[in-house]
Amino acid sequence: IANPNPETGMFGSILCAARWSGWDATLTHWIIVLGDQPHLPKDTIESVLTLATEYPDQICQLSRGGRARHPVVLPRDLFLKLPTSAAGTLNDFLEANGARRTLRESGDPGLDLDLDFPADYQKALQMSNALLPVREEL
Repeated sequence: IANPNPETGMFGSILCAARWSGWDATLTHWIIVLGDQPHLPKDTIESVLTLATEYPDQICQLSRGGRARHPVVLPRDLFLKLPTSAAGTLNDFLEANGARRTLRESGDPGLDLDLDFPADYQKALQMSNALLPVREEL
């Protein structure tokens, strides 16, 4: 789903997605994952999905140091309310629905990293290399 006004940023793109009429009617949840967090390991994504399974009517997020992080899992009813919300950002929307927000603390340091600058990318590469298994030389 293309955002015709990319200057509206991430929340503008999310709103475009929420306004799209082509969603499968059987979808129950949407997960919003940042494109600049490709370094998150599968276990981290599975953790937030498990949380959403445990709390299907809640906004589910992992936190780190008590601070909510992406990815975010939204139940259908809240995702569909995004376009009519008065919120100016995704965080505003999440805070306005705080009574339906469940966080689970995570030890993944990758949650603290967004790839906004070349140095961030280098840090993500170092983190990824640290997770790779050591190969024995033949």
